[in-house]
Amino acid sequence: MHTHAVVAAHTIASHSDTSATGAELNTLTNNSIGDALHRHSELVASDGSPDPALTMNAAGNAEFEGQILVKANSLAVANSAPGLNVVLLVENPDTTDPASRAVMQVQTGTTGGDCVVSYRHVTAQSYSHGMDRSDSDKFVMCRGLVLGVDNFLEVNASGDISLNSSVADALFIDEDGSSETNGLATWNIPVEFKAGFAIENTARNITISGGEITVNDEDQFINLSAQSGTTDDLDDINGGRVGQIIFLSCDLGDVITLKFNTGEAPNALLNNRSADNNLNALTVAAYIKAAGAWSQLWDQA
Repeated sequence: MHTHAVVAAHTIASHSDTSATGAELNTLTNNSIGDALHRHSELVASDGSPDPALTMNAAGNAEFEGQILVKANSLAVANSAPGLNVVLLVENPDTTDPASRAVMQVQTGTTGGDCVVSYRHVTAQSYSHGMDRSDSDKFVMCRGLVLGVDNFLEVNASGDISLNSSVADALFIDEDGSSETNGLATWNIPVEFKAGFAIENTARNITISGGEITVNDEDQFINLSAQSGTTDDLDDINGGRVGQIIFLSCDLGDVITLKFNTGEAPNALLNNRSADNNLNALTVAAYIKAAGAWSQLWDQA
């Protein structure tokens, strides 16, 4: 009968048929990353030194430490479940500095199939633009993240542009950049006067009373009617705002005399000819409100 000595305990690394160290071989079973041990075909996480440049968890969420370079013609982001939203976020997730937490969001497949691009900030007003499928496929710009709730600009399929405001009906131009409480927006323009005009779809009819009319800050087109009969004089235009431009016309068959400097400042009418000017249904006169009077820009005589 033969007897054998007890076989000594061995480890994989103790064999002479491998050049791998025990620590390297242990990476096969200890859930660590074996950077120098093997290559997983084309599903490779490059050297992150020591963190990986690409991490994908069990839920399928991928995290990249560097840039994503697209070598094809486009980058497609799609939802495998039809009918659900697809959202692409470009975000600075700085939680230590709220002023830096800005987000740009591209979203498709919202209610009604809207396509929306939104700009969000935790400390500022959010804005969005896109195609509103529920409103005749208009292109809109709005405050907030939902189209159709607080639109301030709409463009329909015919190219018609609508400006909307919950504050007022008017769009004002202001050369000095001062705040306007009743307009949609202000622009700086290189002119010598404070120019402001309101956009309206139709003219407002005003009947002359005692040689005067009164206009609102939003008026642009005014159709004049004689106080009695078919002729009348206009001496004063009350109201209005400095820089406001108005266009005057009159009823068919009427003749309105725009009197030169017979009214009271700052409501009198002035022109370069220093003379009265007759207005009829075939002519139009334009005036701008200056600090001391209404100055005529041009007329069709």
